[in-house]
Amino acid sequence: MILDEKIKVKVHNNTLKYYNDKNYKCIPKEIIEILTTDLPPQSTQIINVKCDICGKEKTMQYRKYVNNTNNKGFYTCSLSCSQAKIKLTKIENHGDPNYCNIEKRNQTCKEKYNDENYKNVEKQKETNLKKYGCEHVMMNNDIKEKRKNLWLDKYDEIHPMKNADVKSKKRKTSFNRHGKENYNNIEKTLNTIKEDNIQKLSEKFSLNVIDYQDKLFTIICDKGHEYKSNYDLIFKRYKYNIPICTVCNPVGNQYSAAEKSILNFIKENYNDEIIENSRNIINPYEIDIFLPKLNLAIEFNGLYWHSEIYHDKSYHKMKYDMCKNNNIQLIQIFEDDWSFKQDIVKSMILNKIHITPNKIFARKCQIKELSDVDIKEFLQKNHIQGYTKSSIKLGLFYQDNIVSVMTFMKNDKNYELNRFCNKINYNIVGGASKLFNHFIKNYNFENIISFSNNLYSNGNLYYKLNFKKLSELNADYSYIVENKRYHKFNFRKKNELTEREYNLSKNYLRIYDAGKIKFIYS
Repeated sequence: MILDEKIKVKVHNNTLKYYNDKNYKCIPKEIIEILTTDLPPQSTQIINVKCDICGKEKTMQYRKYVNNTNNKGFYTCSLSCSQAKIKLTKIENHGDPNYCNIEKRNQTCKEKYNDENYKNVEKQKETNLKKYGCEHVMMNNDIKEKRKNLWLDKYDEIHPMKNADVKSKKRKTSFNRHGKENYNNIEKTLNTIKEDNIQKLSEKFSLNVIDYQDKLFTIICDKGHEYKSNYDLIFKRYKYNIPICTVCNPVGNQYSAAEKSILNFIKENYNDEIIENSRNIINPYEIDIFLPKLNLAIEFNGLYWHSEIYHDKSYHKMKYDMCKNNNIQLIQIFEDDWSFKQDIVKSMILNKIHITPNKIFARKCQIKELSDVDIKEFLQKNHIQGYTKSSIKLGLFYQDNIVSVMTFMKNDKNYELNRFCNKINYNIVGGASKLFNHFIKNYNFENIISFSNNLYSNGNLYYKLNFKKLSELNADYSYIVENKRYHKFNFRKKNELTEREYNLSKNYLRIYDAGKIKFIYS
């Protein structure tokens, strides 16, 4: 309820007619006293209110009070008070705090859709695809990033449950309800969790799981070995197609699971000489995989072992330069790219070893401008760096399907070529030239700039498009959070702390790339 019966307000030009219609005779800039309930619904005037449930008093904007009361017909200071009022109303009307008129709902669905349990899932998916480029909102990377940034601002953590105050509140609530700070300590709950975990793991990975204790699964492999393993190790080995049994494949073998997975993929698709873990190519430094016939080297960089703790900012750039000086192209695959974008990385490797499965000539394709939804979906699925905003979005179509895209961002009279990629596992012969030539013929510009990433490219594409090398950029850094790299822009200084101080306090490690090359086309 509103505590202020009357309130003084200043009349502005945009509210003059409103107050005169309410029979307040006034002129602009005059201060008048009115009934609080006569304020305009969208007024930002501060008023004193009291919760209709718990009686808590507070100050708030009038428009927020109106929005709060419009749907429910009463004012509540919190969600818990709102739920309490709803339950009280249900008890008064139906004698049940959890009352829900299922029969009426089912009858409506049956009349309208001929199905009592109707739920238009397909329509939801269709709407989400149009709006977010994916079937579910939380599959959209922009939404994920927005949520993480929101949590960082609100809780100073990438997840609310890592915040000390939230943890404390959770323990207090659990103690009040169940007599124990950690509800999962209850024996019944632990048994349920144990059974659920065994069933889920058995079904997901087709394993013979016989026990679960202290976060370790006891499993029997196909060869009869009994071994213990945690979920993370099982998941990584399954994802990288490595034997899960720790007896058949002991922990701490010479190579990491991911590195072995990459090596196995290359062996399955490449029949020439492969040199493993050699220090003779750029002595004294090691190269994980080297294909001498193609002068192609491939490195796997685990995030923790390649972070600032073990390697300085020049390390990855130095290896790139040493390989380049020996006429070798070095591809550096970071752990999170292999974990979360494995299909894209595999397609890049196949392209480098000249065995891309599908080949299309650009002369058989048509160029069309793309919508934001189309370009976002294509880049998320096919570009290693994902989606970015752009002014011009060009697509190459083959038989009505997008097979290649090139995007540009306008800056005054200049443009930046900020994305180019083909559909994974497709080689579009002449695709880049066709898209680029279309752009320079149909759009006005003074210069076009672009950047090649030394982790994956030697910049040859730009030379083919008649770009000129402008400069070399030093290695830049990202932050490692939960086994994934995030751009430093998301971790700027908080309050009085510098960016460095803040991220050290959170134990967020820096990891450096291999630099970039800046190109220009005039």
